Amino acid sequence: MENQHTDNSITSHIHGLTHTKHANKRMQQRGIKLSWVKLVLEYGCETYQKTKRTYTVSLDKKGIKKLKRDSQNLTDVSKLRHLYLILTEDFVLVTCAYR
Repeated sequence: MENQHTDNSITSHIHGLTHTKHANKRMQQRGIKLSWVKLVLEYGCETYQKTKRTYTVSLDKKGIKKLKRDSQNLTDVSKLRHLYLILTEDFVLVTCAYR
C-alpha cells in the first residue's frame, strides 16, 4: 500500500466527481454531505489498495491542519476527521463511511 497526500490525479476529479448509487445511498443514510467528500478528497491522504484496486482517502493530522489553516478555522472538522472514502482506480466514489 502506498500512502501519500492526494495527488493531482484525484484532486483533478473533485469537481466532476462521479459516484455510484451505492455511494449516494450511503451518503444519505450516514448524513455525509457532498461538500465534506470534496474536502476530504482535497485535503486527504490516499492509500492505494493493490489487491482491491481501490483508493482509500481520509484526513490525517497534516491534512486537518492544512484544512483548518485554509478555511481560517471556519470548517468544523469533527466529523471530517473520521470520514473515509473508497474510490475505484477510475476515481469513482464507491462508498464513504465513518471509522
